[in-house]
Amino acid sequence: MNNAKVEDLSKMSAADRFQYFVKKVAACETVWGLQADDWAFSNTNEGGMILPFWPERELAECCAMGLWDSYTVTPIKLSDFMSLWLPGMHADEVKVGFFMTPDDKVGVQDPVKLMADLEDELRILNS
Repeated sequence: MNNAKVEDLSKMSAADRFQYFVKKVAACETVWGLQADDWAFSNTNEGGMILPFWPERELAECCAMGLWDSYTVTPIKLSDFMSLWLPGMHADEVKVGFFMTPDDKVGVQDPVKLMADLEDELRILNS
């Protein structure tokens, strides 16, 4: 992925980045995270936890810096993400950080909302 594409995608609104995330993840059936001993995380302004995920490997690589420079970009199968990760995050009251950008812009979504949107997109793709 070239820097121009990363820059263009990073300039999108949070709503547009969310739609891009849902469509790309559903089409590729893969979500990308950053992992070291544990998974990369961030905090909400209210002190809650956010686990960031990306729709493409290269986008995650752009954020593997600073505190996360020792983290490895790691794929997660969409089936595992939907059956294990999202329900577990909902139970633990952890938010989904979707498509964080290198300048720390991150969209935050409830795991239940993301699950519903992924299910809808998969229905569209499979019809």
